[in-house]
Amino acid sequence: MRKYIDYTAHARLIVLGNHVIDSIEYKREPNDFRSNVAKQPSVLAKEFSQAIQDAAVQSVQALDLEFGGVDILIQDDGQFYIAEVNFPCNFSRSQMTTQTDIAGAIIDFLATKSKQ
Repeated sequence: MRKYIDYTAHARLIVLGNHVIDSIEYKREPNDFRSNVAKQPSVLAKEFSQAIQDAAVQSVQALDLEFGGVDILIQDDGQFYIAEVNFPCNFSRSQMTTQTDIAGAIIDFLATKSKQ
């Protein structure tokens, strides 16, 4: 069984190591319970609360990963739910929206890790 979560926003946070390196918000379409369904969904760059960022990092770490895309549903009152953690994840929409060089950050992270 699944629980229906009435949410205002759908967040995608990109986690690398112990940090959220990028994040976007998908706006919900009017009169539709889904997000990210349109060919051109309404997406904007957004930095989320520290609590949401911490939950995203902890979710990736709980899976013993160092990289992942965390989808979070956020309600009007600020309550949030982890919908899923994706690994590997498609970060292209986030990278195009925010202009953050996620691919470069991954390469830098791996290069630094290889020297340890």
